Amino acid sequence: LTLLALNEEQTSLTTWYAPDGTPLGNPVTSAYLVNPRELRTPRYTVASVSAEKALWWNFFGRVDLTSRQGRGGFAFDQFAVSPGLNQYTANNSRQTDYKAAEFALRRTFRAKYQWFASYRRSHGTSNAAVQYTIENPLLTPQSGGPPPWDAPHRIVMWGWAPINRNWFPGPLRSIVGSTDFQMLGEYHTGFPFSAT
Repeated sequence: LTLLALNEEQTSLTTWYAPDGTPLGNPVTSAYLVNPRELRTPRYTVASVSAEKALWWNFFGRVDLTSRQGRGGFAFDQFAVSPGLNQYTANNSRQTDYKAAEFALRRTFRAKYQWFASYRRSHGTSNAAVQYTIENPLLTPQSGGPPPWDAPHRIVMWGWAPINRNWFPGPLRSIVGSTDFQMLGEYHTGFPFSAT
């Protein structure tokens, strides 16, 4: 919807300035055109297979393989109509390919406490990786590359365990009660973290 709503946005004017503050030429107007009648529904195919097996010492291992292909996705292509006008037209030119392999280990102890760790190796590509917005108009043609959400290496760990009340002095034991220790950790390459 964000892509389709650009047609209803204002136009953007971009002006370049010399180091002394004088304008370098006339402003360039960026306009986004969307004709819904010319757009078709994108097609995506997903194939995945998963296997899980009990391992030694009450561990469970899992392997997931995923392949996702998209054809006819929405994208904008740039057309320089004139030196003062950049026109971006929506079409169905986006193609995406994504492949991933994930390896995970899980263990449950005391019938309710768990520990989990996984590593995912993935590779995503798109022929339309440039994301145009009205706030940050990119005066460049559409080009390929990784999608903005691609994380080639991703490690996720989580778990929880009981806290032993006997680890604390007598007065604190009633405060601790039946408290659990919980942890969550994630590391990935690719896009930056936006929240902590």
